[in-house]
Amino acid sequence: MAKSSRPFWEQFELDYFRRLSPYRATKRWLCVVAALIPVAWVALAAVRNDSSLYNSGPMADAHAFLASDCAKCHTTPWRGVLSLTDPPRADRAMNEACLRCHSQSIAHDAQTFTARHLGAEASTPEPPMACAGCHREHQGPRKLAEVATERCTSCHQGLQAIGAETTFHDSITAFHADHPEFRRLTNGATDASRIKLNHAVHLKPNLRSPDGPVQMACSDCHRAGRSAVPWPYARPGLHDDVAGSVVASEPQMQAAYMEPIRYSLHCVRCHELVVDPLKELFGGSAIVPHDEPAAIQTFLRGQLTAFIQKHPEALSRRAAGRTDRRPALQDAPPDEVNRLSLEWVEEELAALEQQMYFDKKSCILCHEQDMAKELPGRLPRIVPPEIPSRWFEHASFDHSRHRVLDCLECHAGASESTRTSDVLLPGIETCRACHAPQSGRGEAATGGVADDCSTCHTYHQPARNPGPGRTLRELTALRVLTEPVGSAPLPPGRTTP
Repeated sequence: MAKSSRPFWEQFELDYFRRLSPYRATKRWLCVVAALIPVAWVALAAVRNDSSLYNSGPMADAHAFLASDCAKCHTTPWRGVLSLTDPPRADRAMNEACLRCHSQSIAHDAQTFTARHLGAEASTPEPPMACAGCHREHQGPRKLAEVATERCTSCHQGLQAIGAETTFHDSITAFHADHPEFRRLTNGATDASRIKLNHAVHLKPNLRSPDGPVQMACSDCHRAGRSAVPWPYARPGLHDDVAGSVVASEPQMQAAYMEPIRYSLHCVRCHELVVDPLKELFGGSAIVPHDEPAAIQTFLRGQLTAFIQKHPEALSRRAAGRTDRRPALQDAPPDEVNRLSLEWVEEELAALEQQMYFDKKSCILCHEQDMAKELPGRLPRIVPPEIPSRWFEHASFDHSRHRVLDCLECHAGASESTRTSDVLLPGIETCRACHAPQSGRGEAATGGVADDCSTCHTYHQPARNPGPGRTLRELTALRVLTEPVGSAPLPPGRTTP
């Protein structure tokens, strides 16, 4: 083989590495194009004023009006970097943005800007946490109060492990799994209401009433919120039911809670407080107002005084029906007539009060009384009924959302209950029939209704009252209180130090 005339070093391409191969050229152009595509995408979005590229997602309904004003919430630049170097400071910075609006609507720790289960007197406060740690924004049109169960069970699956002092169950992972029975139904709990009520009697068929036999229903006495439907056993306008009067701002008047039982709306038609049905001093009988004994005494004294002024001939009779042998009163001086009239009124009043407070069909039919055996000399004390307006102290329940159910589906023991002390609340297994993961199909299906912790429980302490008399500018410019716990309060009208 003939040898090449070129030098040896010229026979090889020594700078081959400077020449781009097709493979390397393709990779380089792909890198350039990949870098240019997002730049072009961002530029196009800026021209079209489209923030979807850097927005995590649509805002919740409550914050939808802030969707075009990110700076209202994201007040701290590079907070993401800060969360890596100083997480508590980053959480506090985010909480400050939230509490600019919510400082008057939720309770929080003024030192850490952290909502807590425990009150200000708690010896073991909870660690700082960002509001956004539980209330995840940019997740679409949903309620921010619907916190994921995992956020709650991360602590509640082992409360003792973090040293929290609590009387609650120390390990809960899911409502349908290991949530304990409701406390109102444990340890032999009873209804402590100071009223006498027999549900079984009121729900039996052909119950006797002034209008003939009736069949009462639960809704005749129990309705959620202020009902606009007439009550079947009411007598409106008879007397003001002072003991049962409420205002619309009270929780009982909201649709979630049952309207309180009131004599004038639920009882009076069958249980009229009638006195003197035999002597007919008042033109038949008198219906006494459902009120305190002192008010009833004033009412009866007024009725008796009006009667004796109209019928002075009654002074010739004694309250017990005995004949008075005194001479005729037409010749007696006015002062003597007045004295005898007052004496007659007091005697009749004592007899009527004896009838009211000792007759088994009067006050003591329903109420407990504290009285002496001899009534003259002092009035009895009617023990307040103390009927709970809210049974679940650590949870919320909305009757309006359950109105499609028959009452006895949940309060099954009401039709057989003969004692006031019976607790007629549904047990946890009744709730789990719906509030659990769906199981089965067709008529055998159970569950399928929300069973998140936030369905029944809230986290924050009760809201503080911001006080009346504020202007719109003050409410929209509120700033969170930044004074440490235990410091002197801010001057009136100041929201920042």
